[in-house]
Amino acid sequence: METSFVGREDRFVGTIYLTYVPFLVAARFRAPLVRFCFRYLGESSDSGQMRDAELDALNREILARLQEEGIAVPSGTTIGGRYYLHLAITNHRSRREDFDLLVREVRRLGCELGPGGKT
Repeated sequence: METSFVGREDRFVGTIYLTYVPFLVAARFRAPLVRFCFRYLGESSDSGQMRDAELDALNREILARLQEEGIAVPSGTTIGGRYYLHLAITNHRSRREDFDLLVREVRRLGCELGPGGKT
């Protein structure tokens, strides 16, 4: 059964934050357009904590790979001097599965590109 996501954005933002711990949700915006910003923070198994500048670079590379691989087309923004991925949800046919895929791929890319990753 396909369920629409639009109108249930608070539940999704809460799900990202609670289920996918390596993300930091920085801002949510309400308007006719649903948008929010988030930042990949690394997996708990990463050795030590990455510095802010390293996380900025990692998030920039994750954004580029998401776009190059055709997974999703978020944009990037800077909040408080730190780099975040910015997601704008405009399609009324967006489904929870679309966002689950995005989160899965951000985590995959973060693991591959981060400390101890394959790339």
